[in-house]
Amino acid sequence: MKKGFYLGFIAVFFTVCALPAVLMPVLSASTSAEKRTLSAPPRLFEDGALNTGFGAEAETWLSEHFAGRSQLVTLHARLEQALFATSAEAQVILGREGWLFYEPTLQDYLGTAPYSARELYALAAVERLMQQYVTANGGRYATTVAPNKNSIYGEYMPYFTVSARGGGSGLAALPAAMQAQGVNYVDLYGLLTAAKASDKTQLYHKRDTHWNNCGARLAYDALLDAVGQPHDAFADAAYTVEKNWEGDLDVLLLPSGGVPDDQMVYDIPFAQLFSYRGSSNVELARVITRGTGSGNLLMYRDSFGNALLPFVAAAFKDATFLRANPFDLTRMEPGQTVITEIVERNLRELLGPAPVLPAPEVTVPAAGQHLADTTCTLYTETDGDMLRVYGALDPELVQDDTRVCVLVTAGGGARAYEAFPCSETLPDGTAPAPGYGYSARLDTADVPPDATLSLALLEDGETIEILCE
Repeated sequence: MKKGFYLGFIAVFFTVCALPAVLMPVLSASTSAEKRTLSAPPRLFEDGALNTGFGAEAETWLSEHFAGRSQLVTLHARLEQALFATSAEAQVILGREGWLFYEPTLQDYLGTAPYSARELYALAAVERLMQQYVTANGGRYATTVAPNKNSIYGEYMPYFTVSARGGGSGLAALPAAMQAQGVNYVDLYGLLTAAKASDKTQLYHKRDTHWNNCGARLAYDALLDAVGQPHDAFADAAYTVEKNWEGDLDVLLLPSGGVPDDQMVYDIPFAQLFSYRGSSNVELARVITRGTGSGNLLMYRDSFGNALLPFVAAAFKDATFLRANPFDLTRMEPGQTVITEIVERNLRELLGPAPVLPAPEVTVPAAGQHLADTTCTLYTETDGDMLRVYGALDPELVQDDTRVCVLVTAGGGARAYEAFPCSETLPDGTAPAPGYGYSARLDTADVPPDATLSLALLEDGETIEILCE
């Protein structure tokens, strides 16, 4: 009797253990359920050789695809929330009244890594150089930063973060820095904060990272005003609130059986105002549209641009929306309108690899000092018809508003090209701190074989030449 019971127990135990694997063909986790790409099945052999990482890859693949995974993850998350009021997903913060927030935005919200004066200057300098390139090619330019959700709706963050918050969003200091360098910057932080205070309309999703259609409409109107593009503001357009939105944070926390979020659905005939030339999937790296408006647009954007796209596309005859960083402005057509948008949490990425465009030639005062004993470095790398000159600056020599130029000395004369204050990855695998790197792309025809390259730091109207080994 006991033997039969034990055998039955063992059989049931192994059957339960085997079910997740046996049922994988019909109940395995899907890619869409968790908003990420799951690992591919491992291969025992790769490139004709034994795959030494097969065991680890197989373990990862099984853990991501076993049957019922999404349901178990969801059950675990619901229990964590109900019993301990905590999030089972490290990237999701449980806010008040059903609001969810993205954990990577916490640093900005708390103000634990505020922008230095040098970073603010460098961010504006990057935008200034892009704007100069666009306007020199007959185009119009505007740039903006999409605020993190908790920069606008911080009152719904958990109580222990509200009490620990510093001086508010770092975006508050950005408009002045942009204005000082003449950048056509659209202050969405100020706009959305004011709109929220004057109108109770919700501008961001509760359970998603992004703004809803109402927030996107306000951003669209401000951006197109900034570039002088004729458009319908849709300020009086009616909308209905439909509980049909699958929030990205909700799916991340509850991959199976989440909570539908509100979406404001405008009564606007977008299908009559623009069409897609190719795929209509706004998640793609490139989306091309043909609209009933005028002019030609090139817009670099991130996921916040998804909700913007229908509004903006309707206002232009032709529009190309790209998701790429760094921005490649050599793709611009003469006379084209260019708009760039980046989310607040990724703003420092503008001080990483430099935008792709030729460095402008500038006139600089004759060098008053010539320094060789510094920690500045200079490297070169050929990129097609361009020579990329990059390196690190000596922090002791850099003031908050120091401009960096590359000097090309040949034939008894020197020409100067302004560099982006961006930090490229150096040959040793490191990168300078934000604002203390530089990067310039020069036409190889402008750099004779016998040319000497050096740096020129422009400070207080004077030039310091840096001789780098």
